[in-house]
Amino acid sequence: MMSGLFYRSCCGNRALTGRVLSSQRFFELRRLSVKPEKHDLHHEFPEHHDRIHALKTGNAHFARLFDEYHDVNREVRRIEEGVENTSDAYLEDLKKKRLMLKDQLLDMIVHT
Repeated sequence: MMSGLFYRSCCGNRALTGRVLSSQRFFELRRLSVKPEKHDLHHEFPEHHDRIHALKTGNAHFARLFDEYHDVNREVRRIEEGVENTSDAYLEDLKKKRLMLKDQLLDMIVHT
């Protein structure tokens, strides 16, 4: 029985593709080869920078959702960078929560 993880290259070291690696080596390579995208609101909606700032300072509900969004986003980035290890299901749930919060925030940016 194999112990370790199967390495499949999606953007990097093709020499290792198909090899079974130790868990530690697998996550080290994954961390080095995959750069998480920036999902903070200012990168997502640069055209709304001034509106985001105005809502953050003038709307308590928006400010709370904004902080929650960035907390969830920070946790997702830490998992994707390999700083924290969790199950894939937990990561997917976090990403769904981040998307829901982003939708709510964008709705407030556009309609209030």
